[in-house]
Amino acid sequence: MVGVRSGAKVILRKARKGEGPALALLYHRSVRALAAGCYDSDQIEAWAATTTPERAENWIATDEVIVAVQDSRLAGFASLSHSNQTLALLYVDPDFADQGLGRRLARGIERKARAAGIQKLSLRASVNALGFYHRMGYHEHETVIHAIGGTQFRCVLMSKRLGPRPARRSAPVGQGVVR
Repeated sequence: MVGVRSGAKVILRKARKGEGPALALLYHRSVRALAAGCYDSDQIEAWAATTTPERAENWIATDEVIVAVQDSRLAGFASLSHSNQTLALLYVDPDFADQGLGRRLARGIERKARAAGIQKLSLRASVNALGFYHRMGYHEHETVIHAIGGTQFRCVLMSKRLGPRPARRSAPVGQGVVR
């Protein structure tokens, strides 16, 4: 596993036009590796086939997409759909899984949603991501069957109330600004 190196800086930034092929490749790697314990091979391949480089470019053009980059390598991405008020996508490269990157991406999207005045963020979670979203404070509403072609998947509709923007922490006593 390559993964996040100890001390290596991971940068979150806005996705750039032309990064669609890299997003699509990461999406395919993530689905095939991280959903394997929850869905069968036909479901995984149907899911992975839904994304092309062109579709990923469209995400960049229409949604607010952030990427996580370490040492010039794309490690994950997430997107906010303002029109639907949803955390529409969140995928982490398998080499970076279970290292806190998904949490950083989700928090980044939540900050952007709060800044846009979105008070409740919704999502459709795959079964393999339920534990992650529970730990992030999302609540289940309904189990649904999502179909891609003739292939069906169990997913869960979830949401989280974002509340007001967190207040900035004040300086500890004795470390404030001297007037």
